[in-house]
Amino acid sequence: MENIMSTPISPADLMVQANDLSPVVTAAQRAVVENSKGIDADQASRMATTLIDAARSAQRTLADTRKYPAGRRAEADEILVKAEGEYSEWRQTFELVEAVYLAELRVSLFKAPTGTDALIARQDAEQVLRRRDMSLHDVFRTLVSAGGPVAQLAISPWLELVATGRGADAKALRAVAEEDFLQQAAAKGDDTARKMLDAPTAYTKVRIAVDKIASECLAVNRSAFAQRAMSWGSEAPEMAAEIRALKAQLARAQAKSPQEG
Repeated sequence: MENIMSTPISPADLMVQANDLSPVVTAAQRAVVENSKGIDADQASRMATTLIDAARSAQRTLADTRKYPAGRRAEADEILVKAEGEYSEWRQTFELVEAVYLAELRVSLFKAPTGTDALIARQDAEQVLRRRDMSLHDVFRTLVSAGGPVAQLAISPWLELVATGRGADAKALRAVAEEDFLQQAAAKGDDTARKMLDAPTAYTKVRIAVDKIASECLAVNRSAFAQRAMSWGSEAPEMAAEIRALKAQLARAQAKSPQEG
């Protein structure tokens, strides 16, 4: 463990170091930028910047040796508390941002056929439904694999009508049909389908990266730098010097006593 009392400290050194943060923060910020590409995550980049700015501001406050240590600590704590509140609010809304983004992709991808296409697709689908050698799940997988309007019909509200008529679990049936439709569309190079597949992982990585930034930045008032900064202007050096002087005085007195005897 670093001995902060043995490390030469100067106000100029402290202020230079005040802008330095952990390498973890730098790496996490890069991860936020990289994984935000292609998704609605502008808020995450702004939140990362807010946390980093707050950490540096708190460290500069701690390094301002013109102020009393207690005052510096209080100001730094206030800066970090404000940033923590903004982070907590972001954490709650970011999940909503992800849900809205994915919902918009779903609406764009899962479109029901209309007009003549819908009539023809339903006729074709009804023929497959009459087959008794296939489970309902396999029927819908077959419809989805057909592609075009038939596949679109298979993941439309028509699915619930069929499931209800057959006494099947519509939720489970939709999960199977939509997953097959999504994978098939992505395999054919559909950009919306690719985004739907990639977005959940990207959002998770962004969330983890911002969490790492928050964990580091909101703790700078308890860091080794904070200890170095708070030792400047505190009573600790003076007390240590006074104790050393008293010990030296005692040693001289003890060395003098035998001679007098």
